[in-house]
Amino acid sequence: MAHSTELVGALPNLVSDYAGTFAIPLPLIPDTYDPAAIWEPLATYTQGDEQMIVVNEYKGPKGILTMHYTGRSGIAVMSVAANGLPKLSSITLLPTDPSITWGSAVVEGGGYLYLYGADISGVRDAVTGMEVARVPVGESLDISRWAYWTGSRWIPNESNAKVVHTVNDLTGVTRDPDGKGYIGVSVPWGVFKDRTVDLSYSRSPEGPWTAPQPVYSIPEVFQYGGEMAYFPTFHPELSSTPNQLVVSYDLDTDRGLPVLKQNIHSYQPRFITITG
Repeated sequence: MAHSTELVGALPNLVSDYAGTFAIPLPLIPDTYDPAAIWEPLATYTQGDEQMIVVNEYKGPKGILTMHYTGRSGIAVMSVAANGLPKLSSITLLPTDPSITWGSAVVEGGGYLYLYGADISGVRDAVTGMEVARVPVGESLDISRWAYWTGSRWIPNESNAKVVHTVNDLTGVTRDPDGKGYIGVSVPWGVFKDRTVDLSYSRSPEGPWTAPQPVYSIPEVFQYGGEMAYFPTFHPELSSTPNQLVVSYDLDTDRGLPVLKQNIHSYQPRFITITG
């Protein structure tokens, strides 16, 4: 299985984008810094004619619960080829605290791109809060332009960042349809708690955020043994009305590849629509 791929095209006619061949697929974003590690893609956005994908490096025994963050993050720059399939052109490394995995979410507002990083320092690979950075729109590859939220102001150097307490890892942030704030989406951390899709609210991108409130019970984790739900995110491009939020969440199983081979649909996203 390739560690990073994309579906590209216009709905519903999407095609897979990856390196290598169909018989021997390879990661779309190979790790040239450590061949024994992989890049885990997180949030994506566009900058000019290019696609940006925030990536974090993981290493260790192969398996969904056995690889661990190495402390290296970056932004993969994908150029769009003549055939319409994005291809890796470069990776810009982020000066990061080894306990921050950048790219949980990104959102634009007021001429800035806001980027969210999960703090996993409290319990191994568990989220204890988030750091927030911002950079002028269109300049995210210029790391010198990044500023970090200290709890009261934006200043350079990530060492000045303070953790924003969000309870869950906000894996999607979007403007509130009412135009007065922001909405974050999350799933409670842990394979025994990931049973709901939750929403949080804030008047500004940096918070403070309200406590996550469940808005949807995830049926798969109740119906099937070993099923896990994770990484919900918003899809504003799929919303048909201004007051509608389209959210996807991902599924996987802790019972390994044999289960996935029996039912590939257990390793695919689900989409829900939230209105109100």
